[in-house]
Amino acid sequence: MNEMHMPDTTAAMGAIQGYIERVWGFPEGSLTEKTREQPKAFARQVAMYIARENTTASLKTVAKFFGLSDHGTVLYACGKIARAIKEPRVETSSREESARKSLLKIIENSKNDQG
Repeated sequence: MNEMHMPDTTAAMGAIQGYIERVWGFPEGSLTEKTREQPKAFARQVAMYIARENTTASLKTVAKFFGLSDHGTVLYACGKIARAIKEPRVETSSREESARKSLLKIIENSKNDQG
């Protein structure tokens, strides 16, 4: 967890959810829908990663907030996003690299907007 601790985890996760929905252009509340469709599923993974990094919420709490029944999904999402940030693939397409750069920008902007 970083220095941007947010004590009210539900409010913080709501703000994160709203921010990601706005950035991706999704209707309000759509990240809690039970869907695996891209890019909504990826956006939800980003939101869960940001929630874990910037709140004290447990995996179970994040899962419940995003309408998931299994905290393992949150764990998987956080690992996936962390790897995407830290380990750009050597053989990445320009589209994937563009998505990675956008992801880094979104995460940085979410930190600035909340702090």
